[in-house]
Amino acid sequence: MQIAVKALRENLPNMLGFIEKACQQYQLSRQASLDVRLAVEEACVNLIKHGYAGLPPGMIEITFLRTDQQVQIAIMDFGHEFDPTTFHPPDRSSEWDQRPIGGLGIFFILQVMDEVRYTSNPGQGNRLELVKKIS
Repeated sequence: MQIAVKALRENLPNMLGFIEKACQQYQLSRQASLDVRLAVEEACVNLIKHGYAGLPPGMIEITFLRTDQQVQIAIMDFGHEFDPTTFHPPDRSSEWDQRPIGGLGIFFILQVMDEVRYTSNPGQGNRLELVKKIS
């Protein structure tokens, strides 16, 4: 299954609706569906806000694939390069009201997904692969 939409905040419900439909169609458990939805939402919000910052909104293409053992979601874009696998997690030891706003999205993605891979190729765009193992 695949969807391609312009990287605009108003298109986020279409992206998440696609993910929810794919999770239902492929009969993912409630928890796996919630994890996948959270990871895709955080990734797409970051693309809209940061990936295309200073650029005209480009496309976000999401591909959803299921095998017997896992689901794989590939998110493609042509925005700024950013490898979330090199992200340093925020300090969570300080009090909530002392922490800066933001910075937890990538942390959540890395926590709920079993594998996160990133590649960037000039002219071919950026590819974020999110893998969730299922039983």
